[in-house]
Amino acid sequence: MKELLFQKVEDQSKRLCELADTIYDASEWGCEEYKSQAALCTYLEENGFTVTRGVGGLPTAFRAVYQSLEGGPRIGFLCEYDAIYGIGHACGHHMQGPSAVGAAAALKECLGGKQPFSLIVYGCPDEEGHAEGGKIVMVENGCFEDIDVAMIMHGGTETTTDLRTLAAVRFDAWFKPKPGEENGGESLAMDAMLLAFQGVEFMREHIRDGARIHYTYWPEEADAACCHAEFSVRSATLGYFEELKERFRAVLEGAAKMAGVDVRICMGREYKPKVPIQTLVDSFYENAKLAGAERIEGARKRVGSTDFANVMFKVPGIGIRIAFAPKGTSAHSREWLELGKAEEAYRAIQTAAKTLAAMGLDFIETPQKLSQARKDFEWERERLLQPECIS
Repeated sequence: MKELLFQKVEDQSKRLCELADTIYDASEWGCEEYKSQAALCTYLEENGFTVTRGVGGLPTAFRAVYQSLEGGPRIGFLCEYDAIYGIGHACGHHMQGPSAVGAAAALKECLGGKQPFSLIVYGCPDEEGHAEGGKIVMVENGCFEDIDVAMIMHGGTETTTDLRTLAAVRFDAWFKPKPGEENGGESLAMDAMLLAFQGVEFMREHIRDGARIHYTYWPEEADAACCHAEFSVRSATLGYFEELKERFRAVLEGAAKMAGVDVRICMGREYKPKVPIQTLVDSFYENAKLAGAERIEGARKRVGSTDFANVMFKVPGIGIRIAFAPKGTSAHSREWLELGKAEEAYRAIQTAAKTLAAMGLDFIETPQKLSQARKDFEWERERLLQPECIS
């Protein structure tokens, strides 16, 4: 059956590459991906899926469904299609949609009307966080409740998966002189910001392994007397994350008090940590090998942060990485961008679609795998709620 499934993917190869080129050329920022959304939705409709645009409170999101018979496992494929502000598709998101829709269409062609299952494809805008972090907004608005497993593809320098990511949240702080301060107001605001940066440096020495704090300064501000700083607070577990955020806030407030200025603190949406599920990891490696994936390596234990983790905190999920870029090439770089239409990228789309489709086939034919994945998910998620740091 998997040989037939792989052939169905290959039959779509030309169209999938054309889809990738369309998304690459559109190069749309987060929550502005109308051309990319239209291309993916049209392809899904042509292949017999019922498509709803604008789901989850985001105009450029979509949900596509195919139901085979009644009941059965609910297989979820997710895809991103936003480009990076100022550079384009230097993260390879143009490859994700074609991989997801190719896998879904192949499964429908092979198994549709023969076994009970449903295929749900979610189009997810703004992973790069240009506006909000799309999947976080979609989760808040009730998306992903209709799937038993969530799978997404990403290009990489090797074929692998990420076991963990860090919980993260962005803080913006505006330091401003108190009303009526006539002399040295700008200097006081700058002093407060620098004190906050120095406080973070000292705080870094007294936080647990797996926690991170980053900061930067925004030089352009409408109010010349105001200093605007941006921070990112990260942690391996949600229990310690709560403690870390409170300690960090105290640093900002203390810096403002020392300089005698006011501070306004705004916190963005929170990124959850990924929930590692060995059942899904095993399925990925088994099927990636069958699909002919190149440069297969062991799972990465920790990377950065992603809004897909918020989906993985709701439902068992896995993000797979398929090799297409040379080892050592950095994502979000000009080199990565220039590989977007290379033959290696087109092969990775086909390999990813085969791998995702084969994983979906396993879950449809052996629902017990999904049951085990759910058990793994509930146990691992509970661990992440504890304050102890996980290495």
